[in-house]
Amino acid sequence: MARIRQFQGAVMVHGSKISGDYTGCSGQVVFSDAPNGIRLRGVSEPARVTARKGCYAQQWLNPRGSGAALPSPAENEHVLLSGALAEPATAELAARIRDLLVNGRYEELGQIAGELVGCLVTPKKIYLFKSIMGNSSTIFFQRSGDAVRWSTNPADLIEDPDAEIDRAAIWRCCRGEGPIIYHSMERVRPGQVVVLEQHRTTAVEYDRITPMALPRRTTLPEYAEIAYDLLLDAARPYAGSGRIGVLLSGGIDSSSVITALVDAGADVIAYHLSTDDQLADESSYARAVCEHLNVPLVSILTDNGEGYLSRSWEFPHPYSHTGYRHLEQAAERVAADGVRFLLTGREGDILFGPLRYGVRDILLGDVRWREKQEMLCGVLSSRWQLPSILKSCLSNASLLEGSMPIGENARRSDFLVPMLGMSEEKVDFNFMVQEATMDLTLFRPRGVLLCSPMGSKELRRLSMRLPNAYRCIPFQGRVIDKPVLRMMLARRLPELIWRRGGRSWLNSPPQRYALRYSQPLRELIGSPGSHLVRTGMVNPALLAETLGQPVSVRRNAEALICSAMVELFLRSMEQRLGTAWKGSQDAPAFAS
Repeated sequence: MARIRQFQGAVMVHGSKISGDYTGCSGQVVFSDAPNGIRLRGVSEPARVTARKGCYAQQWLNPRGSGAALPSPAENEHVLLSGALAEPATAELAARIRDLLVNGRYEELGQIAGELVGCLVTPKKIYLFKSIMGNSSTIFFQRSGDAVRWSTNPADLIEDPDAEIDRAAIWRCCRGEGPIIYHSMERVRPGQVVVLEQHRTTAVEYDRITPMALPRRTTLPEYAEIAYDLLLDAARPYAGSGRIGVLLSGGIDSSSVITALVDAGADVIAYHLSTDDQLADESSYARAVCEHLNVPLVSILTDNGEGYLSRSWEFPHPYSHTGYRHLEQAAERVAADGVRFLLTGREGDILFGPLRYGVRDILLGDVRWREKQEMLCGVLSSRWQLPSILKSCLSNASLLEGSMPIGENARRSDFLVPMLGMSEEKVDFNFMVQEATMDLTLFRPRGVLLCSPMGSKELRRLSMRLPNAYRCIPFQGRVIDKPVLRMMLARRLPELIWRRGGRSWLNSPPQRYALRYSQPLRELIGSPGSHLVRTGMVNPALLAETLGQPVSVRRNAEALICSAMVELFLRSMEQRLGTAWKGSQDAPAFAS
C-alpha cells in the first residue's frame, strides 16, 4: 500500500456542508421579446408551472427550506439551480457562474462542488448546464421558432401528447424497460453546457471523466482502500448538514455509504423498506449494519395491499418499476422526520459491478499473472458453460449476456400486443428516467433531496481505471460481484454483510400482489376505457387469459404492474392537459 499513499494524499478534497434549497427550475424566453424583461419567480410547488406566456424564469424552492432565488447577477439576467450544493448559495456564486458562462470558461464550472444543474438566462442567450455528478436531475428543453422552453420536469413541456410521445417507448415501459418516451425534446447531458441563441443551439462538453492515474498492477486490496478514502471524502460534506437519512437495503452499496457517513461524523438515521414476505425480507442485514455502527434504524413495512396502486398519482413520465408505493411510504416518513437529504448507494452497481465480463477481460486485464490463473480456474468451475466461455475468449463476448431484462430477455408480457421490428434498447446509465420520475414526484415535492456520494467524480474516475477482471471474481463455483466494495467493508462491517451471497427474491411481493388483486389490474389496464386498450397496446382477451392462471400471473407480474403504472401515467396526463394520447391511428380493434 505504500506506493499508493502519495496518490491518496493528492486527491483528498474536503468540501463544506451540503445545502438543498433548490429543487428544480423552468422557464421560457422568446428572444424577440426578451429585451423587454424576463420575469423571475420563486415557487415552492415544483409540480406546477405558474406561467406559460411571455418571458419568465422560475426557480423551484424547497418547500421546507428558507432559501430564495439567487440574486440576479446582472440586469435582466437570472441564475437558476437544481440539486444539492456543496457551497453556500450566494450572490457571489451567481456572479461566478454568470462570469464563467458569459466568458466561455466552461471548464471552470467543474470546480464548483456539488450537483451543479441549472441555467443562466439572458436576453440573447440561455445557458443550460449539468455537472458530471448526479444522474436523476437534468434539464429538458424545446425550441419553437425563436422561443425556448426548458424545465427539470419534462411534463412542463408537453402540450400535444400525440406529437410528442413515442409509441414504441410506451410499449417498452409496459414491459418494465426504461426508455424516455418524449421524442420532441432534448436534454442536457452530464458535463455539458447547452447554449441556446435565437437561431442556433450549441452543445459543449465542459467536464468529462478521465481514468485515474494509478501504478500498473494495482491490487484489489489497494483499489478497495482508495475507493473507501474517496467515498469518505464524498461523505464529509454531509457532516454538519443536519440529520442525514440513508435508504438502507442491507446490501453492499448502501452499507458502504452509511459506513462512510458514520466515519465522516455525520448524524445518520437509516430507513429500511421491510416486508412480511419472507422470500424478500432483507431486514436482518439492515439491522446488523445499524447495530454495528450504532445508527438508529426505522423499519417501514411496505404496503402490498389495496393501496399498492393509486389512481391519484400524477406522473411526468411512466415509472416502469414495481416499487413506487414503497418509495412513497419512505418519502412520507423521511419528510415527517424532518430529514432533508436521503442518501442511497444507487451508483454502486454501475461503478463497481460487472457490466460486462469475459475471458479476454481476465487475459488482457491489468492484474497480476497469478491472479489471472486463479480467475481462469474460477471461470471453468463456474455456472458458465464451456461454449459461452470459448465465445467470450474468441469473440470478446460477455459471459453476462442475457442478464439485462431487454430484447429477448425482457420480462414476460403475454398480454401485450407484439410490436415487430424493435431494436434492442440501449441503457443510458448517465440518466435513469425512473429515478428522475421518483425524485420529481415523491421526494422533491416533500422537500427531500436524493443524493449519492457513491457517484462522486473521483469515484467515477477510479471506476474507469478499474479492470473488468476486478468487477466480479469467479471462485469455487460462485461469482462474487463487486469485490472492491466487499473488500472495502471487510474490516468495517460484520461478515454477514460483506460475505453475503445470492439475492433475496425481491420479485415475490409484486407477484403476491398480482395474484391477490388480479381484478383491479384487469379493470385498470384491460377495461374498454383503458388507454392501453384503446391505443392497441393491451389485448383484453390475452390479458384475461394471463390473469386466469396463477403461474402465468407470476411470470407476468412485473409487466402487469408496469403496464398499470403506464396506464396511470396516461390518465394523469389526460387530466393535466385535457387531451388524451391516441397512440396510433391504426390501433387494432379487439373483439369483446
